[in-house]
Amino acid sequence: MRGGEDPDAWPESACTNKIVAGRYFAEGPAAYGEDIADRDSLSPLDTDGHGSHVSGIAAGREYDYNGIEGHFGIAGVAPMAHLSAYKACWDIPRYSQVLCYPRDSIAALEAAVADGVDVVNFSVGGSTDTYRDAVDLAFQNAAAAGIFVATSVGNRATASDALSHPVPWMTTVAATRYRTDGGPSATVAPSSSRGPANVPTRQQTILKPDIGAPGVDVFSALSRGANGEPDWYYKSGTSMASPHIAGLAALQLKLHPRWSPMAVKSSMMTTANRYANEKSNAPFAGGAAAILPARMLAPGLVLESRQRDWTKFLQTPSRGYTLNAPSLQIPQLPGDAPLQVVRTLTNVSEGPLTYTADFTGPSTLGATVTPRRFTVGPGASIDVTISVRNRGLGVADWQHGWLRWSAADQNDVTIPVVARGAVTQAEVTAQRWAGANRYETAAAVSTKFTEEVDTVYLSSGTHFADALSASPIAAKGMVPDLDRPPGNPAPILLANNGLPRATVAALDRLQPSRIVILGGKKAIPASVEQDLMTQGYAVTRVGGANRYETSARLASAYRPGVPVVYVASGDDAAFPDALSGASLAALKGGPILLTRSDSVPSAVAEALRDLEPERVVVLGGTSRVSAAVYAELGADERIAGKNRYDTSAKIARRFATPAESVFVANGRTWPDALAGSVVAGSQGSPVVITEGNALSGPTREALTNLAAANIVVLGGTVAVSPAVEAAARAASR
Repeated sequence: MRGGEDPDAWPESACTNKIVAGRYFAEGPAAYGEDIADRDSLSPLDTDGHGSHVSGIAAGREYDYNGIEGHFGIAGVAPMAHLSAYKACWDIPRYSQVLCYPRDSIAALEAAVADGVDVVNFSVGGSTDTYRDAVDLAFQNAAAAGIFVATSVGNRATASDALSHPVPWMTTVAATRYRTDGGPSATVAPSSSRGPANVPTRQQTILKPDIGAPGVDVFSALSRGANGEPDWYYKSGTSMASPHIAGLAALQLKLHPRWSPMAVKSSMMTTANRYANEKSNAPFAGGAAAILPARMLAPGLVLESRQRDWTKFLQTPSRGYTLNAPSLQIPQLPGDAPLQVVRTLTNVSEGPLTYTADFTGPSTLGATVTPRRFTVGPGASIDVTISVRNRGLGVADWQHGWLRWSAADQNDVTIPVVARGAVTQAEVTAQRWAGANRYETAAAVSTKFTEEVDTVYLSSGTHFADALSASPIAAKGMVPDLDRPPGNPAPILLANNGLPRATVAALDRLQPSRIVILGGKKAIPASVEQDLMTQGYAVTRVGGANRYETSARLASAYRPGVPVVYVASGDDAAFPDALSGASLAALKGGPILLTRSDSVPSAVAEALRDLEPERVVVLGGTSRVSAAVYAELGADERIAGKNRYDTSAKIARRFATPAESVFVANGRTWPDALAGSVVAGSQGSPVVITEGNALSGPTREALTNLAAANIVVLGGTVAVSPAVEAAARAASR
């Protein structure tokens, strides 16, 4: 790597009233032992012209061009906007290409958020086969902070896995080209990547790309020439399309500074202009349609979503079509009955508007809206129900139509509707996460964490109560007593008077930066803590005088105003209620507290006061948590069944169906469920319990209702027999 910074390449004078900041981020190459090419510059300087070209498109100032192309005025989309440059991509000699390391992209984005930018353009490829890519998740935080994000869809139309950034909080842009004879009609560039996203069939619920913008032979600045004047050239690709949308977002936010990023995105998509041919009008090619700036400034109605909606989407991507997006994509329509979804439309005009809905599409795809005609006042919202019906779609055939709301003297509000006939149901898959004992099972579960693990929780393998409240916190990567945002999900490993071999091997593999010990020194002795510190781990112990105080301390990881707190009995015989509720708590964004069955411990009462929850939900019947304790807690609801299996089944009903996965564990031996519930919670999947040798009636019913494509059995065949595994698969069909 080139040594030191390159201050001459980016002097202080490079920052002007136009370019207000320049930063660079280069930890990625160093972390992988890579050099940066000598022709590159360890500074914010753009040495290959890509960043300059893209920036000029989005916000280049007005310029009187006089060169080989002629003499004319030129300007970016938002010429009065300020620019901040964040360099996170580097020329790597070993690969003979420019690479953008995720850690640098994330660091650059975090700096942009801290600097208070309004719009981010990210003309960089990304993950194609997951909604949980680390960079895309970082952009979710930016969008939640009110920043509009435009990004490129990719430039490999012939590859089946080429579409980048399939997530709903980013505006993913296809490249269009326009007729050169003066006609305004657009088509999608042949090289622009197509949808659908390369995710499992059931999860193909988010339409991508979102919209099209000019991306062929775009004329913009490249770099500063020897005479101090800009060099100019044509470039093509979705990298050039994305900054058109970013610049337009800046203009929209100048006009409507209080609008959310998704309101801006909606204004663009719902007012877009149809392409010149049907091949381009296929939503997987060009999204909603081609951007039409004049209409986007007066959209009439917008559809919005926020971080809580995106979190819910990530928990159950198969129901992503319920997201309040300006498009509707349904991967599997029922054979005959209509599938219904709700969209919320908000009037952003200055007066009341009356709209009428109509749908155009093939005879095999039907869509109706209720109410078909409505009036909505300025600033007000209305919910409409969209019913989509399969009228003869072939198996696995995608078809599309257009749902339009029209009002007098207003631009139409149009969203694409994309649906597919019922795909033949695949065989329900089952997998078993198990080791020879509870310690090996926990270690085996820890291999299922797909994101980088920075924290590991360590619990006693014989005294489980301290860990019961940790599962929903670990699923969100939260650590009590540390003032830091949530991180990646954190596995729970088990210990005893020492560190079992399986636990040591798991720690060596995971290499966490922090270990959180659960419970006091009777649960995990000080010698274990000292051993870990000697090995160089940063160790935090979260424990109280008893399981109730430990529970309260763990809950302090949450900020006041949580949406819900779940309370379960801390009695040994009642552990299954807390275990089944752990993944639900993670799903709903609240902690689990433990209580005595006949009284509320003072630490728990104090924790409830500090948390200021919107709701308190008790898990288990009155034999577990008495009516008097329910009243003392100020509880709003009780989820309870006739026994532990029935209670677990009732908790499972709070999850969306169909579920992606269901975790099945023994209802009497709990360490396996304890380790597995963290993964379940991070995925938004339920944990149901069963007898080891027979599938209980409530559990069977729960599995049938959840209709999951995948069953995960926690523990070995002694804990959950092969017969129970087979019965669970059969119930899920």
